[in-house]
Parts: sequence; C-alpha cells; structure tokens
Amino acid sequence: MGRNRFVKPQVVRLDLSDGDWIDVKRQLNAGETRAIFTEMIKEQHAGSVAVIDSARVGITKLLAYIVAWSLVDDNGPVAFSEAALTNLDMETFREIVDAVDAHETRIESEKKMLTAGATTSSAISQSVAS
Repeated sequence: MGRNRFVKPQVVRLDLSDGDWIDVKRQLNAGETRAIFTEMIKEQHAGSVAVIDSARVGITKLLAYIVAWSLVDDNGPVAFSEAALTNLDMETFREIVDAVDAHETRIESEKKMLTAGATTSSAISQSVAS
C-alpha cells in the first residue's frame, strides 16, 4: 500500500513578540497553494504573461496560512480577516510574514528529511536472469 498523499489538516501556533501568537495551517494542500498564486493575478490573457497585482503579493500567502491570532486593538480582540491584516502597522505585518515564511521553510525541511530517510524502491524491479 502506498503512502497517504493527502494533507492532514493541522494547526500550529507561532509565537510573536509581546506574547502574541498566530495559529497557522501546518501545511497547505494543493488547492490552497495554487490559490496563493492565482489570487495575485490582476489580468491574464491567452498567450501572454500574467499581470501580477502587487498589492496582493504576500497577502495571499498569509490569508492561506493564518486561521486565528491573538491581536487586539483599543476595543479588545480583533478577529483575523484580510481587512484586519491590512490595517496592521508595518512592523507587525513584517513580523507575521517572517513567522509564516520561517514556518513554511521548517515544514519543507522536515518533509525533505523524511523523504531522504525513507527507503525507496525502484519503479522497475530487477529480476535474476535464468
């Protein structure tokens, strides 16, 4: 039997400064990963290069990964949303981008280590000639 090739939904808490945190998906599935790129496209025509919406670069990855956070404003807890994300101060936005990027790098490294450590079999089995 082969390995499970489907993403198991899991959430990981990433610590931020000042005791804050973000909860992110441990791993994105193929649809979520593809959506990061397709949601950045402003315009695309057959046979030509897509025009990227620079305002969406970076935001789409955060929207795909983040499921919750502990951030507050003067009125108390703020629900995670795209509007809230874009209203952050630039220092906090950068901290969140860095945390998600580091998380993504860490998960990719773990997957590579597991793949390298796994025993693989050849797609074509060798037989002994008689």
